[in-house]
Amino acid sequence: MKSATASMLLAIMTLIASNASAQTLSIGSETIGSSGIATVDLNISGLTPGTTAIGTYDVNVGFNSSVVNFASAAFGDPVLGSDQLDPEGYGTFSTVTSGAGTAELFELSLDDPAALLASQPSSFTLATMSFDAVGTGTSVLALSVNALGDQTGNSVSAALQNGSITVTGGGGGGGGGTPAPEMDATSASGALTLLLGGLIVLRARRSGSLARL
Repeated sequence: MKSATASMLLAIMTLIASNASAQTLSIGSETIGSSGIATVDLNISGLTPGTTAIGTYDVNVGFNSSVVNFASAAFGDPVLGSDQLDPEGYGTFSTVTSGAGTAELFELSLDDPAALLASQPSSFTLATMSFDAVGTGTSVLALSVNALGDQTGNSVSAALQNGSITVTGGGGGGGGGTPAPEMDATSASGALTLLLGGLIVLRARRSGSLARL
């Protein structure tokens, strides 16, 4: 009996651990020349459509500023042709905050959680980032997560998969994304506080409107 109970507990713990790391947040790798522009995708994968969707994320990307410099970020999936955090078209709130050797990307969906669940695939691109070559060598693109939330804002864990950019001595080029508006960290924090309050009111009003239908 004790052996069976222990085996059951182990199976449950293994299942929980497996589910906790089912999602993977990754960033691509690229090799460019000394005058080139690297374009890499920030991706999420391992979602369960209809069960788990991404409603918000706040991710830092660290890089070697002696090799590359952050240039721009474009939110959304270029292959699917839309921002997967905005299937209803209510929009998202997004910011890009860059500093020495780091770039922070934040996005919050304003859409209904049910719409996110119904539309998001198991994997997609959150944003495309562009970097200019400023030296030669290899820069690791190191991911760290400040926040990752599901369709209702509950915390979601994800395994991290770093990328890299290698700059060779020869010339070369690449494509760049459309620059996203940037703001400093203080302004971003204040704006986010105001937005979250407005989002609560907006969703409450929309829920009330749906209830009256």
